[in-house]
Formats: sequence, C-alpha cells, structure tokens
Amino acid sequence: MRDFVKLSIVNKKRLTRYYVFLLIISLAALTLFLSIFYLDSAIIKTIALMVIAVFGLIILFTKNYTLSGFLSLYSDHMEIQYNNLNKTLDIHSLGKVKFIYKGYEGVVRLYLRSFAVMDGTSNFIEFTYKEEKYSFEVFLKKRDLLTVRKILSQWDFANSTR
Repeated sequence: MRDFVKLSIVNKKRLTRYYVFLLIISLAALTLFLSIFYLDSAIIKTIALMVIAVFGLIILFTKNYTLSGFLSLYSDHMEIQYNNLNKTLDIHSLGKVKFIYKGYEGVVRLYLRSFAVMDGTSNFIEFTYKEEKYSFEVFLKKRDLLTVRKILSQWDFANSTR
C-alpha cells in the first residue's frame, strides 16, 4: 500500500466578528472591574461575567481560517489543488523542501503562565519547483502527522531541510 496524505490548504485570517467579540469582552471586563470599586450591584457583575464567558467560548471555538485547497503528498509525487492551480509535481524535480510544524488540531501547548489549544493551522510546507517558490499553510490533524513525517523522510533530497 502506497503512503498518502491529503492536507487542507488554509488561509488564516481574523474575521471582523473576532475583533467585535474581543471588544465586547473588553468592555464587559472593564464594566466588571469598575463595578468592583464603584458599583455594588451583583446583577451587573453577574451579567459582565456571563458576557465574558459566552463571548470567550465563542472566540475559542470559532475557526479563524478558510479552506482554499488541498495538498496531497505521496511517496513519489505531490498534487496541488489550490484556487485555479492544479498541478502534479514529481518529487525528483523539487528543490529545497521545508516543513514547519507548529502543532496539530487539539494539541495543548503549556506556557509559563498560560496554555493554548492549537487549531491545526500555522504549519507550513515550502519548496521550490523549477525555480518557482511555493509556500502553503496546511491544516494538520493528529492522524496525519506520522504519515506526513514518513512521506517526507522517504523523499531523498540533497539540499532539503525538514
């Protein structure tokens, strides 16, 4: 059986509603802060906390990217379906290949004072093909990680970095 993985190409962008939700959360946090010192109203504090919680959850579970194509990796070639571009590339014609890994969907990254749940984006594959440079941000799931690693290790390049 031939190794194969189909990765989604994504365009990461912050949607306008994301910034509106951040503004609402900021105003609710400011209201909560001011109510602690100047207002002694449990209703205002409760409403502010509920607004922060609801809109915080909306931001947490809202995708901030759009799917714009697919990158299929095989042990001997690669297929690109991106916007109006449909190409099949022989791996022996590829120049420098670089895979930048930032995390798969759902992995939790722990930091000094916080944590982050990765959304599977911010992973890049960059390469040259016939003097033309390509760079794609790809969506990575846990089940795809080992297959990508195996395929990239099968590609034998003199000047590649992985």
